[in-house]
Amino acid sequence: MTILPKIAKDIINAYDQKILPNAILLLGEKFSLKKISAIELAKKILKEKNLTNPNLLIFSNLDTIEAKAHLSTNSNKIINKYLEYINTIIFTKCYFSNEKNLKKIEKNINYINSVYYKKEYNTNIKNELIKNIENINKELNHNITVHDVKKIQTWIFSEKEKPKVIYINEIENLSFNVHNSLLKILEEPPLNIYFILAARNKNKIPKTILSRLRVYNFTKPEKLLEIQRFKESFLIDKDITTEEYFASFYKEESKKIKKELIKILNIIKEKKSIFNLEETDFIKDDQSFKIFLNELSINIRKDFLENKININQYLKYTQHLKNIYRYRPYNQNKKLIIENLMLNYEEI
Repeated sequence: MTILPKIAKDIINAYDQKILPNAILLLGEKFSLKKISAIELAKKILKEKNLTNPNLLIFSNLDTIEAKAHLSTNSNKIINKYLEYINTIIFTKCYFSNEKNLKKIEKNINYINSVYYKKEYNTNIKNELIKNIENINKELNHNITVHDVKKIQTWIFSEKEKPKVIYINEIENLSFNVHNSLLKILEEPPLNIYFILAARNKNKIPKTILSRLRVYNFTKPEKLLEIQRFKESFLIDKDITTEEYFASFYKEESKKIKKELIKILNIIKEKKSIFNLEETDFIKDDQSFKIFLNELSINIRKDFLENKININQYLKYTQHLKNIYRYRPYNQNKKLIIENLMLNYEEI
């Protein structure tokens, strides 16, 4: 049985008592159990034990570090649940998108599906799963577009007798136009439709959207509860939290990204050739991109302290990085951003 925080149980009880509104917002920091709570509520509404239901849509990024963490466990049950989750994300994006790169990931999707149905996992299969997830992440644009919202609108008005659930993660990062399109649906959602939205930063969500949502504030669980849930989920006999467990995978990813960054900067500094980002393999997801920016910031500071660049160059470049951090959630083409960054660096 999944261990849920009290607030999640309150939300499910509100649904059972038929007093839950059709649009809610789960607000809280990372590792505050928002995703697990959203999934359990969705399964309750759809009367399903699994996530493989065509009446469930999940709009979220695929985090390759999260994938590595889940696939490193010895629990087939945990791996099955995780593959169900990412299959739903992929189904959602493929079904509701005019994505041009779908042909490129067809083999990856088929491989993940075949493994999921066979339910046999060894080290080689786990490594192949990670490679396939990484490739999907590289080719697929996970940002929600106005086109996606229009397709959602058509979808929710079909088969009105069936309950449907739409889970959108990090809604504060949606573009202005997407927020406006979503608002039109939230104004009068059909009775059979449930929107479960999640966010970390309430201040970035338009007030017009917030006014149509019941907000549930999630706090990070007490350490003992988190350890209890973690042990149940990952079957690891250690008194560590989910956050501490995931942090070990971020550390590993950070080392790899640091090596890639140094390699690129050396090429630029020595003016050997123009690097080819298609050959680099470090831009897995938003978290990897954030790590890359952090490492670049450290490198710039190091160059300044070692008198390799002057104060004007340092201030110019750090300001450029600050702007990227500020608008990072809205950037769709991370490779293009890094190309521009490196060209900027070359000018310094």
